[in-house]
Amino acid sequence: MASEHIDSGKSEPEKAHTSDEGKSPVALTPTSPYLCLMQKDDELSVTEFYTQFKDVLDELSELQPLPECTCGASKELMQREKGQRLHLFLGGLDNEQYGHVKTSILNVEPLPSLRRAFNHVLREEARINAEKEKGNSRTDQGTTFHSYSGNKQKRDGFRQKCDHCGKDGHIKAGCFEIIG
Repeated sequence: MASEHIDSGKSEPEKAHTSDEGKSPVALTPTSPYLCLMQKDDELSVTEFYTQFKDVLDELSELQPLPECTCGASKELMQREKGQRLHLFLGGLDNEQYGHVKTSILNVEPLPSLRRAFNHVLREEARINAEKEKGNSRTDQGTTFHSYSGNKQKRDGFRQKCDHCGKDGHIKAGCFEIIG
């Protein structure tokens, strides 16, 4: 029959996993609007965001497990789902802060696992935080140096000395004997 060879536009795994009637494909990958909309807040660390993201993924995997089959299509579907999960996770991160690491992760062939990508992003977060701390400590060091240099003058005898009474700690314009 010629109708058996008509291409329906479905990939081989989708063709292999249709319902008994052959009309509607079985839902293969769990998709959730919540996953697509998840974004890392500035208040959340990468670890907290990853934990929330992973919790949703685990819940979806439990509700919609991949079908088991003997044709090997489930392996291809699992790889596709892992890639989708990785893209969703990286898509939830801020491009300004994590754009460089996101690009480097996505340029790896084959794509790394979600856990490995999380570790790359975690290292980038640590680098960003270290730079922030370094910038803050430079400001603190300048302040500390300034207050220290003031104390050095007092210790080394560079105090102000009054020309009128000869006492330390003030000058003639502020001398108590003159002012009263």
